[in-house]
Amino acid sequence: MTGWNMPPGCNVSDIPGNTREDQETEVLYEAIYSVLETAGVEPNDALAEVVAGMINQAYHDGYKACFADMAEEVKE
Repeated sequence: MTGWNMPPGCNVSDIPGNTREDQETEVLYEAIYSVLETAGVEPNDALAEVVAGMINQAYHDGYKACFADMAEEVKE
């Protein structure tokens, strides 16, 4: 979607905060807040940051492990 007053070649998604990653991160934070509220924990930004960081680290660790496994299969 191109903004009506954007320079040629720019999209609304080029604006910081409007990228696909930003939108997905917002969905993640909403899910974290929902889980915390359901668990009876008072949600706050600091706690959400910790949980999001743990999820991000687990994702990257899994990604690295996947490539390490694939490398081992190639060696064999």
